[in-house]
Amino acid sequence: MRTKTLIIFVILAVCGMLFMPALVPNQVFASNLFSGADSQACQGLNAGSPGNACNNNNAKSLSNTVKNVINVLTLIVGVAAVVVIIVGGLMFVTSGGESSKTAAARNVVLYALIGLVVAAIGQVLVHFVLGKINKS
Repeated sequence: MRTKTLIIFVILAVCGMLFMPALVPNQVFASNLFSGADSQACQGLNAGSPGNACNNNNAKSLSNTVKNVINVLTLIVGVAAVVVIIVGGLMFVTSGGESSKTAAARNVVLYALIGLVVAAIGQVLVHFVLGKINKS
């Protein structure tokens, strides 16, 4: 009887998680309501002048795209490193004192930390190089 109740509860929980987004109302932002207003305002402000705030050619440059891609990749690497560190910790806890299993768990955590440091150094180098390129 208890296992049937548990199975029904799990099925209801999974169905609830699957269909919950359908019950959430759609978000509406003010920027969506006035999507053409900013371009119309910039046209009225003589957007062609170089010192104007409406001149946003820099926002779509290659360096900003590269920075965004690097930031996303660093986020993915960071999340993966945290997951691997947790797995390594679980391996260490469940090793039962065997030296080979504890060494393997220690290596998993060590390699995850090394990967995280390499990703951080890579991000710093890319931002440094792009900063030097943008200045020239």
